[in-house]
Amino acid sequence: MTTDKEIIDNKTIQLLELLDKYQQLTTLNRENFINGFFNLSRANFQNEKEKYGLEKYDFRCYKACKIIDINSDNGRFELIDRLLKNESSINDDEHDSPNEDKKKESSSTTMIRNRKDRKTGTIATHDKEIVKQSNDDEETFKDPIKQFGTIVPSELYKCQQNFNNGLNQLIEIINLQIQIKKLIQELS
Repeated sequence: MTTDKEIIDNKTIQLLELLDKYQQLTTLNRENFINGFFNLSRANFQNEKEKYGLEKYDFRCYKACKIIDINSDNGRFELIDRLLKNESSINDDEHDSPNEDKKKESSSTTMIRNRKDRKTGTIATHDKEIVKQSNDDEETFKDPIKQFGTIVPSELYKCQQNFNNGLNQLIEIINLQIQIKKLIQELS
């Protein structure tokens, strides 16, 4: 049977392991942000005409690609990348079954959209017209790096990857802080 001292010792060891992991994650997070700004300065150096930065942001409203969800069961924070979900659903639509591809190829339909009414389009076939409702539930998300143009330096992509990794690590750090606080309360 375990005694109170053994339970406290086990929780203390667990707390020390979490603190070590926390220290490693904060170091990696710091390095990711340093490398992100370093790659941003490299991209600015390569592009002599325009600089990438706050003054070149597109401030028009559009849906956020990443959101943070709080799990109600355990209170953990989760990062949801809606851009990746959108890309995977597009890829799933492109890779339909072969029977559906044959049906699409066999029917010679073309989509004609009424410019005034964006929600509806008409599909013209050989004999008849069918009105088709567009799917409003389908949300499209824009990759933020595309606001700087279609052709950007590779350093800008590296910069984006560094900041994305930093954001993922920030979520892990916050979750570790929650676990550490719980253990400290249990030890008190």
